[in-house]
Amino acid sequence: MRKPLNRRAAVEEFLRSCRSVGQLFYKNMHTALADLPDTSHASIAILKALSIEGELSQHEIASRLHHSDAAVSRQISILTEKGYISSRSNPENRRSVIISLTQEGKVELQRIMNVIYDHFFEVLKPLSDEQISELTQNNKLMEELLLTHYERQEHES
Repeated sequence: MRKPLNRRAAVEEFLRSCRSVGQLFYKNMHTALADLPDTSHASIAILKALSIEGELSQHEIASRLHHSDAAVSRQISILTEKGYISSRSNPENRRSVIISLTQEGKVELQRIMNVIYDHFFEVLKPLSDEQISELTQNNKLMEELLLTHYERQEHES
């Protein structure tokens, strides 16, 4: 690995690497999901958010995923038709509905995640457990830095 000339060059190289890794990550996700043609990245993100958070409003889902309400609304309709999520009136705000994961949705999410885990298990096979742990720690550090900076920017504006 070559030594960066200065901090700016190091940051530029880091950003190029992140962009490349991001693109390759999504290509691999697409490959992993090829056998699940009715599954979109957006629907997985919604199912995951509901799995983690429990009940959420459509607006809360859109906000957490940084998607528009309209895009989330379309996905919610699809997921509702499939029986993966259910909705009920929000007692605190009649104009909003509370969305939750159904048992069928939990089973489907687990099935999807198993396909993804199996795919990335193969991708990461050449690495030792220690190397995977190091990658994970570096990703967590980057996540923390980005989140802290984002929250500070939001607070200042």
